Amino acid sequence: MLLLIVLIFTLNGITTHKVSAVSAIDENQWIDYLVRGSKFEVAHAGERVEDESVRELCVRGALTLPRRHPACDAKPIDASKYGYFGGVNIAGHSPFYFLISGPIARLLRASPIDLPPNDSMITWARLLGSVWLLLGWYLVLRIGDILRVSRRWLVVSIVFLSATPALLHASTIVNPDQTAVPAGAAVLLAIVAWERRGRGAIWIVLAALVAAMFDPTNGLALLVGLVYMAFRAAVGTRGRGDDDTRPRADYLKVALLLIVAGVVGSEAWAHLDAWFFTASPVLGVDLSQNPVAKIVALSGTGLTFEHLFGPGTVFSSFPPFSDGAILYTARFHAAYTLMAMAAQMLAIGAMVAVALRESIRDRVGSAGFALLVGLLVSPTLYVLRDDLVGGTFLPAPSRYGLSAMPFLAVVLATSMRTRFAKGLFVTITVGLYSAAILVLFR
Repeated sequence: MLLLIVLIFTLNGITTHKVSAVSAIDENQWIDYLVRGSKFEVAHAGERVEDESVRELCVRGALTLPRRHPACDAKPIDASKYGYFGGVNIAGHSPFYFLISGPIARLLRASPIDLPPNDSMITWARLLGSVWLLLGWYLVLRIGDILRVSRRWLVVSIVFLSATPALLHASTIVNPDQTAVPAGAAVLLAIVAWERRGRGAIWIVLAALVAAMFDPTNGLALLVGLVYMAFRAAVGTRGRGDDDTRPRADYLKVALLLIVAGVVGSEAWAHLDAWFFTASPVLGVDLSQNPVAKIVALSGTGLTFEHLFGPGTVFSSFPPFSDGAILYTARFHAAYTLMAMAAQMLAIGAMVAVALRESIRDRVGSAGFALLVGLLVSPTLYVLRDDLVGGTFLPAPSRYGLSAMPFLAVVLATSMRTRFAKGLFVTITVGLYSAAILVLFR
């Protein structure tokens, strides 16, 4: 853990320091959610953006909308001059990530350490992404102990994954995807611990509930966990030592509990918000005319076979490495782009190797098969959900697969068998990590 703390805080800390601009991945909205959450308030669609949020945006600048900002020296800032839909929040999201990271970031800003620009609370919140990530990786090391995975290769896998574009990006901006790795790791750890001991199913329920409450896209970890239990129940390897399974009825009961917890966690906030809170829509503002709503409306053309099963859908998270804004301003840096492509090929090869070589009767083999199924099926499920809920086609971005990273860490650590494979793995890991830092100093 000390090694991981040094490596991850070095990489993510330099990234946070060097890249101040607001990310294209909706960070302009998440910043206001965090500012409100830091005061234990909840943001709603239709409410004016906080002056503090607008000041952060105009000081930092952005590579996407909004491009027009009020003068940063104005006191107070007029949020209506904010260039993204008149300074109005346009969407809702569960507040739990913001209610945790926000107050901690505000408390840290009160310390004697002043972080640029202008003693920013947002910079502290970005750095907290490393804490969320390290929490998840600690849980992965505990999973490795239960599954008897080499800790050395598990650490290499963790460093490798931490430097991939989508996870590095998510860990260094303000966004709920910071919870993906700890959420996925908690679900997997709860499942394998319950399977080994035969008790503690309540931890599976709690892990699934909290994971879905933080972000519905964390539901991928629940899906992979369900497939894992289905495989384990199907093969029935009782009496084989470390790979003993539970009775099939136990798997069924726990799977039902996990499904209920996931549904409640992902849907509870919308109902709680409707019952106990009242949004404050701005008079005369039609939220259906905001830029995102217009894009969504234009996408409602009806699903086709290509939408559901085309390569751009099925393989969008296989593996979940790609990111539309690789390190923001350095998205086309040749060295990092090349190493990211090599990392993607290595991860695909590792997953295929596990599918061809490992036995589904083993716990690690079952986890590998479950990961394959989850990563290949979930993008289609996301597309179906959007069509059923809103009648639109929205391709699932790669970052929706981040909660599967803990499963992938285990697969990577167990797939490197030959000396050549291990050498290649270390080489690409060092190259990817180094390129991710070098791109910031070009």
